[in-house]
Amino acid sequence: MPRLILMLILGLAVSGCGRLPSLPGSGLFVRDRPASALPYRATLIAEDGSDRFQVAVEDGGAPLAATRESVRFPATRHCLRRTGSSHAEWVAVPGTPEAWQAMRDGQGRSIYSGRCTGR
Repeated sequence: MPRLILMLILGLAVSGCGRLPSLPGSGLFVRDRPASALPYRATLIAEDGSDRFQVAVEDGGAPLAATRESVRFPATRHCLRRTGSSHAEWVAVPGTPEAWQAMRDGQGRSIYSGRCTGR
């Protein structure tokens, strides 16, 4: 009986991991954030269960090289959660996969599209 109670307490304690705010200086319960602040605010847009996604970034018309990490971070996080792999294939200029193509929306944001290719 004491073993059962101990296992239940341990199971409850572990099930809360990652749900509490970070304790200052402890490194415990840290949320997934980039190591340094990203230069532009980006938002992931994806349907539940879909490997396809879009990332909208408020970049003020900055070139891709300046916005790449702000776009890549939410996509990587989505792909890791969705497929277990961080690999994403971006909509790009044909023959040049590193030249991601962006569209502009009505709010002045750049929209980059891609899909998770892991598994």
